[in-house]
Parts: sequence; C-alpha cells; structure tokens
Amino acid sequence: MSKEKELKPIVIMDAAGNPEYTLTFTRESVKWAEERGFKISEVTDYPLTGISSLFFFAFRANHKGIGRPETDEVYKELKANRQAVITRLIEMYNASLESLMSDTTDEKNSTRAVEL
Repeated sequence: MSKEKELKPIVIMDAAGNPEYTLTFTRESVKWAEERGFKISEVTDYPLTGISSLFFFAFRANHKGIGRPETDEVYKELKANRQAVITRLIEMYNASLESLMSDTTDEKNSTRAVEL
C-alpha cells in the first residue's frame, strides 16, 4: 500500500457537522499545482502566499470548480488546528510525489523492464 493511501484526507465540516470539503492530493493535483509554478518549499520560504496556495491546491482533487477567493475564505473560517491542517497537507503533497518515485508495481504485470 502506498503512503498516499495511508494518509487520511482532511474533511472540513459545515456548522451543522456535515462534510463540506474533502482535501487531499493526488498525482494529478500535484502536477496541476506544479504547472502553475507552485513549489512545496514556498510554504516555509514564503508562508503568507505559500500556505494559501497549498490550501487552494488541496481542493483540486475533489473540488475542481472552487476558486482561490473561496478557499481563502474557508481557511480564514478554520477555528482551530491550522498548524495540523498545514502539516497534513504537506505530508499528503509529499506522499503523492513519493508515490511517483516508488517501486510499487507488480513485476508480473509489468510490460517494461529496466536494467541498471
């Protein structure tokens, strides 16, 4: 099982306790973020913009139609655990990158071989 599957997504609830948004990263959403110039190092190098960007890109996997103004508003409305949210988002982002590099394919079903 890849690390990407082990990390539970972040579920943001509405005022009544109903799930409203599910935040996670996939290879596709990380690629989409990178195509827009995002670098995970921005979260620590430029936290004001980096955290906002990371949070915005985390919506991509499950909520493609949501724009940055709305994600910024959702982030402002988070009452607690912001540090935990950012930490989990970074872990999920990195897990998606690691899954690209890992050797998790079954050799029996592989159509390509590599000799190093």
